[in-house]
Amino acid sequence: MKPLRFLISLKRNEEGSFLTIWGVSLAVLLGFLALSFDLGRIGITQTELQSYADSVALAAAGELDGGATAIDRATAAAAAMISDEQTFADGNRVLSGPLDYTLTFLSVLPPLDTMPTSAVTTDPEQARYVRVDVAARSVGWTFGAAFRGLRGEEAAARSTVRADAVAGFTQIACDISSMMMCLPDGFDASREVGTAVRLRAGGGSGGQWGAGNYGFLQPTGGATATDPAGACAGLSSGNEEWCVLAAQRPVTTCFEMDGVDTRPGQSVGRLAAAVNTRFDIYEGVLNSHRGDPRFGPAPNVISGVSITRRGNGQCNIDQVEADDPLYTVPLPADDCLISESCTGGRFGDGDFASGYANYVATNYGTAPEWFPDYPTTRYGIYLAEIANAIDGDVLTGRQETGAPVCNAENASADPERRVMIVAGIDCEANAVSGASTGVPVESWVRVFLLQPADNVTKDIFVEILGSAGAGSGGSGTVRDVVRLYR
Repeated sequence: MKPLRFLISLKRNEEGSFLTIWGVSLAVLLGFLALSFDLGRIGITQTELQSYADSVALAAAGELDGGATAIDRATAAAAAMISDEQTFADGNRVLSGPLDYTLTFLSVLPPLDTMPTSAVTTDPEQARYVRVDVAARSVGWTFGAAFRGLRGEEAAARSTVRADAVAGFTQIACDISSMMMCLPDGFDASREVGTAVRLRAGGGSGGQWGAGNYGFLQPTGGATATDPAGACAGLSSGNEEWCVLAAQRPVTTCFEMDGVDTRPGQSVGRLAAAVNTRFDIYEGVLNSHRGDPRFGPAPNVISGVSITRRGNGQCNIDQVEADDPLYTVPLPADDCLISESCTGGRFGDGDFASGYANYVATNYGTAPEWFPDYPTTRYGIYLAEIANAIDGDVLTGRQETGAPVCNAENASADPERRVMIVAGIDCEANAVSGASTGVPVESWVRVFLLQPADNVTKDIFVEILGSAGAGSGGSGTVRDVVRLYR
C-alpha cells in the first residue's frame, strides 16, 4: 500500500511546477529576443540602403536642368559625390559607385505613387526625374540560423533587402509676370540672345497655338492667389489679372516648372494695357491709375509717343505722325519681322541693321559718342541711353525725351522694369489652345520689351535676353528645387 500512497501523493504534489513554466517562458523570451535581434539587423540594413538610395537620387536629380549634358552630369554626380556604408549585409561595407545602384531617367511621373514609373527617357532635355535602384543585399539570420540548426535544417536563414528612390528637378518662379509664350521646336534661350520675337495673343476658340503665341498663367489657387499685403491686394479677380502685370513688383503665387495652368487672352486688351504702363502709357482700365505709385514706368520710355500729347494728359498709345519733323521711333524689331520674311515665323534672326540705322537717324540724327556700335543688342542700347541720360532726358529737341511724363513721380529707377520673365511652353507638344492645366514649362525666358503693345493687334515685340536661371532680379525670382518624390 505504501508504494500506492506514494504515487498518489506524488500526483498531488505541486512543488517545482513554477520551474517548468519559467523554463518554457524563458525559451519563448529568448526566441523573441533572438528574432528582434535579427529583425533589427535587417531593419538597420534597410535604413542604410534607403538613405543611400535617397542621397544618390538627390545628387543625380540636381543636374537634370534640361541641358544637353544633363544625363552625363547626373551620372557623374551620383558616382563622384555619394559614398555611404552598410553594416550587416553580405559583401562590401562601402556603398559607392554604379556597381551598387542603377539609374533610370524619367520624363514624367505617374499621378499616383502606386503606379509604376514607365516614362523612361535617354534624352537629356526631357529627363526631369531619376529612379535609383540599389543592388539587393543579403542579411543572414544569426539566431535564426541557430534555431534552424536545432531543428535539423541545413540551410542558413537569410533575408534579401532592397531600396529604391525617385527624385526630380524643377524650378519655381516667383514674383514674375503671369505670362507665357509658345516656343518653337528645339528652342534654347541661351542661343537666341538678341533675337526679337513678335508675340501675338493666342485665341480662345480652340485653335492650336503655335510658336510666337502668347497667353497668361492662372496663379495656383485661383486668380486671387496673390500676397494679401502686396500691390494687388483687395482687388477683384478680374482686376488682379491686369494688376499683376502692371505693378512694379507684382507679388503673385509661385509657378512651378512641372506644370502651370494656362488661359487665353480673352481680356487681352486689358492685359496689353497693363504691359504698356512700363512705357508711361495709361489707357483703358489703367487710365485712372496714371498717378498710381504701384504702376510706375521704366526709367527710359522711348516709344514714339508724343511728349506734347502726354503733357496734355493724353497718356495713351497714339503714335506721333510720321510727317512730324520731330517724331521719334521705338527700338526696332528684327528687319525680317517688319518685312514678314523671317524663316522662323514670329521668331526673328537677330538682324536689325536697317532698324538700327533708322533709330539712330530718326531719334539722334548722328549717333552720340557713347552710342553702342552695331552689332549690339537693343537691351544694350536701352542701358546705354539710361546711363547717359541727363535728368532722365535721353533725347533733346524731339517730341519725346525718353523720360516719363504721365507718372514721372513714380518712375522706377530699375532698368528691369522693361524686362519680364515669361514661361516658355511647347504649345504643340502639349496641345495648348487656350485654357490648359498642368502644362510643363520648357524654360523660364527673360525678355526685354522693345515697344508698347500694338494698339490694334495687341502684338508685343520683345528681345530675348536668355534663360532665367536661379537667382533674383527686378523682374522676378527663379529657384532651383531638387526633391524626393518616392
